[in-house]
Amino acid sequence: MSHAAALLLAIFAASPSTAGEATVAEHWSADQVGQMASAHAPAARVFESERRAIACGIDRDDPAVCAQVALVQSIYASLAAHERNNAAAEALTAYWQIVAVNRQLQTLDQAAPLLDSLEELAETAERLELPSGVREGARGEDRDGLAERRLELEDRWFEADFARQRLRNQLAALLGTSPTRARTATLSDPLSDFLPAADETSPWDVEREIAVALANRSDLEALETLCRCTTAESLPAARELLGTLSPGVGLALAAAPSGGRLLAVLHAPRPSPADLACRRTQCRELVERRREQIRFEVRDAVLEIEAATARADVARRRLALAQEAASRAARATELDQQPPGSETTAELKVLERRGELVEKQLAIAEARVQLRKVQGIAASSAASSAATR
Repeated sequence: MSHAAALLLAIFAASPSTAGEATVAEHWSADQVGQMASAHAPAARVFESERRAIACGIDRDDPAVCAQVALVQSIYASLAAHERNNAAAEALTAYWQIVAVNRQLQTLDQAAPLLDSLEELAETAERLELPSGVREGARGEDRDGLAERRLELEDRWFEADFARQRLRNQLAALLGTSPTRARTATLSDPLSDFLPAADETSPWDVEREIAVALANRSDLEALETLCRCTTAESLPAARELLGTLSPGVGLALAAAPSGGRLLAVLHAPRPSPADLACRRTQCRELVERRREQIRFEVRDAVLEIEAATARADVARRRLALAQEAASRAARATELDQQPPGSETTAELKVLERRGELVEKQLAIAEARVQLRKVQGIAASSAASSAATR
């Protein structure tokens, strides 16, 4: 083994992230990670805390005040659910990115001994003073070229390992757990599940996916609840909640009315019938706009899945071609029809194509998570299922 190869393997063995993977504490599926992130969701807990606090210090004998508090609590419950869905989607994206990086690191580990073999062949050729065509092999690379490829491999390995460590830390924060626990956990779901069968050509039923989103989006539920429950008694609170739910303001926590301000609203004078009618109309408009936004988001997510799947199919076929070429090169080398090292070079090309396929599989996984997010079901078991449509 060359000195550079020994050094690279020593670096691999000494990596703290690799050592962490060797002591497996838990096995996490994508379902588990989505549910853990949903349960932790700090933004959701803020809404839930405000929901509990808003009922303190009010006149429970006043029907109007009670109606407003009930409306606020219902809206805040929906907003908390919306934040839990977003947290689950973010954690699932990090999950699949870690799985993909692990696959890429495995591929890089497999490439190291192949480069060892090519370097040893080049050293032998130089020592025996073989012709330059034989020394340089099928790719036309001499020892200097192979050394450059070795450095590129080391650089890619370090970058991938650094990315994995950052993603593990991000996942720990999203789950509300320690970095050590996230670093030692094994992510058990395979990325290969996100590659459809070669003969799968059936398109997505976009209208069905839209129907799922309209039935599950908690931010839409909040607007619909506001429209349904806006009465003369609850209008002062409804007016404030409209500002919180308006697309122009968004769902930022800073836009949520503070307890003191809302308590002042609860004791505001009774509004006029014209004001009530105006606010109901405004609320209906917001509901329709949100439904149109959801329809667009679902269509866009489905389109991204279909595009990512098509790109993955091309990558799979390129991998198949590289594997066939590697088999031919191995047979030709055995028959002395190609110089030694040709089959090793072809195997490196297979690993390169396999790495490209992993990238395309990750794109499918991320697109599917995005679809579940815009459907409001990121924390459900369907969020990680690659087989169901």
